[in-house]
Amino acid sequence: TAQVPQGITFGSTQTQQLVQVAILQDIVDEDDQTFFVSLTGVTRLSVAGSDVQAVGTITDENAEPTVSIGDVTVNENAGLATFTIVLSHASERSPQLTWSTSDGTAVAGNDYIAQALQVITFGGTQTQQTIQAAILQDIVDEDDQTFLVNLASFTRLAVAGSDVQAVGTIGDDDS
Repeated sequence: TAQVPQGITFGSTQTQQLVQVAILQDIVDEDDQTFFVSLTGVTRLSVAGSDVQAVGTITDENAEPTVSIGDVTVNENAGLATFTIVLSHASERSPQLTWSTSDGTAVAGNDYIAQALQVITFGGTQTQQTIQAAILQDIVDEDDQTFLVNLASFTRLAVAGSDVQAVGTIGDDDS
């Protein structure tokens, strides 16, 4: 809240004056914001019925963030595969998405535990979160296997330019 008293004097033929308010630029995606400019301490003017307060609106010009998720490689004895979901920049608008897994060469229930439509919400100015998929150990000698992590159902996120799928590679540790 800024309160900067500023004197305004009207000349004998003036009917209006310009009040300028400096706006600070930021890089955070946010809702439009409002502020008030109020006339106080008016002397030698009649203000009865006059509008003594104005509303200013700052329109946010920052784009919604894009989202990305990176590929991960773990040994099958790791227990968990941790993926990091990253926003291109902060947003105070609580961006949200869902994530789920799907089979590649790995099979849910045999090689990893499937996840269906888990919700992720980014709060405040948070720009990254981690998610985990459980990896199942077996004693079969096999090639490395893959599963997918899919991001979907984007709210307050830009889809264009986003990397919405990651590959989880499970390295075999049996011989």
